[in-house]
Amino acid sequence: MSGVVSIVLVLAGLIFFHELGHFLAARLLGVGVRTFSVGFGKALWFWQGKKTRYQISLIPLGGYVDLVGMRSDEKVEAPFTEAESYCVHSPLRRLVTVAAGPLFNLLLAWLLYWALMWSGSALLLPEVGSFIPDSPAAAAGLEPGDMITGINGRSVASWEDLLYHVQTSKGESLLVGVRRLDRDLLFAVTPKTLTLDGEAGEGKAREVHLIGVIASGRFVDKSFFRAGIDSFGETRDKTLLMLDLVGRMFSREISLTDNLGGPVMVARTVHEQAVRSGPAGVIKVAAILSVNLGLLNLLPIPALDGGHILFNLIEMVFRRPVPERVRSVCTYFGFVFLVGLMLLATALDVFRLSG
Repeated sequence: MSGVVSIVLVLAGLIFFHELGHFLAARLLGVGVRTFSVGFGKALWFWQGKKTRYQISLIPLGGYVDLVGMRSDEKVEAPFTEAESYCVHSPLRRLVTVAAGPLFNLLLAWLLYWALMWSGSALLLPEVGSFIPDSPAAAAGLEPGDMITGINGRSVASWEDLLYHVQTSKGESLLVGVRRLDRDLLFAVTPKTLTLDGEAGEGKAREVHLIGVIASGRFVDKSFFRAGIDSFGETRDKTLLMLDLVGRMFSREISLTDNLGGPVMVARTVHEQAVRSGPAGVIKVAAILSVNLGLLNLLPIPALDGGHILFNLIEMVFRRPVPERVRSVCTYFGFVFLVGLMLLATALDVFRLSG
């Protein structure tokens, strides 16, 4: 039950914060909002404000903020005025309104990491505690107490960062940066590759890479303001990691089908963290998902926020709006692409669960 509740709270929270960004930016810049909805489909609950209808809808896989005058040929009806139409505002104001949603997701990730760091009980430091037998890291010269700060020039701020870089190494030699007392050192470490048999619900056999390091068990312990500063860096690092992962998938350095996940995988991950790690684990997953949601919506695909941002940038550069028909056609194909991607991700999730 705690896992199910966690899934609902995480999905609803991420959607709410995303749409809140759009809503606040729209109201601040004078754009009218007809509906603020968490979820799609039939409204399960609603409250009619002075102008805006606030509702929770049946399908919790998204949400929307219905802005007045999104189309240039749309008729604006009372209680809204022409001045509140989205289309009459400058492309810069429209761009800010659209970009506020993804940016609020990054803001949410920062706040969640801030809470985790301040609690001092959720972010495991990338510090060497000990080694497994025949450890590649020990053979390369690492010692207990070493703080791993980077791999192949990429920053390592947490144990999760270390795992990510090692697992995506394909077993190739890594240049590991280490902080030992007051010295910065570099070691060449070649990960050991193991093949694990697929278990029930996990699909085919898979390769894993390891350098043989066991964590020291020390967690981040910071003051309130120090945690706020460092959590900004953590959000930045996770954003860069996600961009790196996406780039590797599209360049086929790592498998798209092995790393693409949909709602089923999200729900399963949140549920597992709720059962295994409690609230801290759920908050950590929510922060990562919030970064993912923000970056996904910034992709320049029509039907996503990034597509609207692209249209507004084009208008700012060429000083004329993209024709309504072109926008509609691009949005239609963008929507079809996204639906296809969602179906593919869901199918992959199901195949993994079924083995």
